This record gives sequence, structure tokens and C-alpha cells, in this order.
Amino acid sequence: MTIKEIEELSGMPRANIRFYEAEGLLRPDRDANGYRNYSEEDLRILQKIRLLRALHVSLEDIRQVASGKRHLEDVLSFHLRALRDQEEDHRSSREICEKLCVEQAEFASFDAVPYLDLLEKDPAGEDIGFEKYGSDAAYPWQRFFARELDLSIYGLIWSCFLSLGMHVNIRELSVGMMILGIVMQILLLILVEPFLLCLTGTTPGKCLFGFRVAATEGRRLTWREALGRTWQVLKQGYGLQIPIYEWICLYRSYQACKAGKLLGWEEESRITKSSCRLPVRGILYVAVSAFLAAAGFFIWQAGAIPQNRGELTRREFCENYNQMQEYYGIHRPVNLPDTPLYQSVAHPMVLDEKGEWQELPGISQNFGGGYSALPVLEFKEEQGKVREIQFSLAYENENVTVTSYGDFMALAALSFICAQEEYSIVRNPPQEIYREVRANADQFQDFTVSAAGCVVECQVEETGYSWAEGGEVRTPVYGEASSYWLEFSVRKL
Repeated sequence: MTIKEIEELSGMPRANIRFYEAEGLLRPDRDANGYRNYSEEDLRILQKIRLLRALHVSLEDIRQVASGKRHLEDVLSFHLRALRDQEEDHRSSREICEKLCVEQAEFASFDAVPYLDLLEKDPAGEDIGFEKYGSDAAYPWQRFFARELDLSIYGLIWSCFLSLGMHVNIRELSVGMMILGIVMQILLLILVEPFLLCLTGTTPGKCLFGFRVAATEGRRLTWREALGRTWQVLKQGYGLQIPIYEWICLYRSYQACKAGKLLGWEEESRITKSSCRLPVRGILYVAVSAFLAAAGFFIWQAGAIPQNRGELTRREFCENYNQMQEYYGIHRPVNLPDTPLYQSVAHPMVLDEKGEWQELPGISQNFGGGYSALPVLEFKEEQGKVREIQFSLAYENENVTVTSYGDFMALAALSFICAQEEYSIVRNPPQEIYREVRANADQFQDFTVSAAGCVVECQVEETGYSWAEGGEVRTPVYGEASSYWLEFSVRKL
């Protein structure tokens, strides 16, 4: 019979059945799938244990009787004498209580000494009840944070693959990629955790909080047992991370754990906890979480490092630029403003190996009329290696709306600076370079940014121009003479 069936027939909670099994009082067979198969004899043994414990027979006495070291009659005779002694002691206590009630004694005035002389020492009776197996399985919040730490590590592994292997911007994932990330996190958990449990009995998160997992007999879990446990955690505890349902499952698990019940994945295992002051573990958890957050940030930034490093040829710079443009999700020509209209209907232009703008295959642009032109790049090279990239534009009394070129300037700076041998991701994260260049460019003013032995410069002179509605571009003022001049460069010092 199954654990559920013997639980109903014996009237004994599942946790207690597991306890008596761990104590060696039960030895159920195992089916081919590894699950316990309890016999009629196991049921009779549990019924006997239940009766004897209800009679206040100690667990040690039951263990000796079950092993044949002592006869049941001897144990019961000794226990009967003890019960009679306790009854006599309790009789004395009852008589004293009755006497105090008759005398209507008040706590503030009655004299306890005469009654203490009459009272015999009442040995504390054993607190009888079913033993609970694995009481260390409580601590619901600590177990939750331990699990979340493990999931964070698996998520970080997937982020490494996306960022370092595929050069995907992990902070700008589509809905499909986020769903794929959840699936991959689950797969990593299923692949890694069972091996950790069968080899070490713990995981990084559990180890930090002092938890260890073992079979009910105290041995290490087999890989198959650990895999079954992990799957049950995902299915019953996390609802396979399905939105909303996941939180319902977590709440149910919390309530069951708080009530001291065995969770579904603990039917074939036990979890114990080593002693350590909670503040110490809390400090460790915060420290590890901060480390993982920092690691996640630098993994994200490492994905923005261009594929070509060192001294660049013109072709290598253009390849870097196209990679950066895709990484940062620039889906419009860089001479158009960053507005929802152009983000939804326009398409990016890419640089060919000569540094000239090309449309993507099969896509024709029909936008850009009235806006300043795409940057015409000029390269200064020494022995085939690029030393400086620059572009300039000038308009005199022309009805041209000028954009800031902030995205282009930032991408060009990253494509060149992050390729240098002197570049350090710790000192100059790509996102900080991008943010600084883009923010300065959007002000339509002169600026200089230095990093990794390179300098980014922009000079702007304008008359007769003002902010257009929305503040994204500069437009000529009607009826006034207007001129606009811009020069941008990024070069190695």
C-alpha cells in the first residue's frame, strides 16, 4: 500500500510514519520505481506503536520490544508500576489543591510552607505524542530565500550564455526571450541540482543557510531520488514558474511548512538545519546577493564589448558599429529622432566595409525628408589602422530639422573605445559611456568625453534655431536667418 493509504488506515500522520521508519521500526519494500510499498505487517506495527505511545510507553521501550531484546509483558509490568507511582503522586497533589480551595486561600496571604512539607516531589511526566520526523524542515522564509539564491545562480548562467556567447542585451529581452529564459532556468535547475544533492547533500543556497537534504534513512539521495525531489519542488512549490500560479503554489507551501507539515517533495527525503545565528546567515545572504547582482551587471556590460579588439581597420570598426547598433536596439536610421513613430515603422541603416550607409537587404527606407542627412564618415588611418573617425554637417538658411545624432555618437564611441587594449570594463562600463555621450549630444552643445586613452569631442554652432515641440530636434525659426554647424570625432590620443 502507498504512504497515503497506510496514513489513512493507521490514523497516524505521514511525518510520524517517516519518523518510525527512520528509527528502524518499519522496513517497507520498494517498488521498481523506487516508491515505498507498505505491507499489512507494517500497518499492524504502526497500530501497535500508536497504542503503546498512547499508553505512555517510551519510544526506547518500544524499540527494545520490537527488536526482541525485551518481552512486552516485562515492559508493561514496569510501566504499570510507574503509572501507579505517578497516580499516588498525583493523588497528593489533588488533595492539596482541594484543601487550598476549601480554605479559600489567596495568593497574597496564604502560607505555602505547610503544604510544601505535605507535597511529595512529582516527577515530570513524559510529554506523550507522536514524534515528528524532520522538525528542522520548518524555517519557511529561510528555505525560500535559499531556493531563490539557487535560481538566481542558474539565471546568471543563462545570462552568461546570452550576453557573452550570443551578444544579446539581457536588459532588453523580448517576451519570447523572457519565456525562453524561464524554461532554461528550469532546465538548468533540473540538470544541476540533482547532482549537487546526491554528491554533497546541499546546494549553494541551502549551504548558506545550513540546510542539508538526505534520504529518510539518513543516507545521501540517489540521483533518481534527487531528480524526483527537484521536479516536485518545481511542480508543487513553484508551479513551474507559471505567472500568478507560481505565487499561489508558494503561498500554499509556506502555509504547510509553517504548520510543520511535510511538503510534497519531502515524502522520500528529510531536510535538516545546522545551528548558526540568523544574523550571520542574513549578512552572508546579503553579501552573496550583492555579489551576484554585481556579477549580473558586468555580464550584461560584457555583452556590449565589440567583437573586434585592438587596433581596428575600417572594416572592423564598421563591424563593431553594426554589432553595437543591434545590441542597443536602434531600429531606425540614426538621422531620425528617437520617437515612437520611427521606432515602429523605420528600419536601421548599416555600415558597409568602406564606412558607407547601406539599407538592409530587402528593405527600402521612405523616411527622412526634412531631416538632416546621415553622417558621412571620414577615417584617418595609419598603416591601415583607424586613428580617428569624424563627421561634420553644415546648413545655411535651409529648412532642415536637425537631430542630435546622440545614438550614432554613442555607438561610434563604444565601437572604438571598447576595442582598445587599454579599455577596462570595471573603470568604464559601456553603459556609462553610452549614457554620457548620448546625454551630452541631446543637449546640442559642445562636449568632451575621455576614456581608455581615447577622446570623444563634439562642437556645435547654431543661429536661428530653436527647440521643436517635444524637445527632440532643433528647427529653423521662421523668418530668421539660420545656420547650423556640427563636427564630431572620436580618436586615439
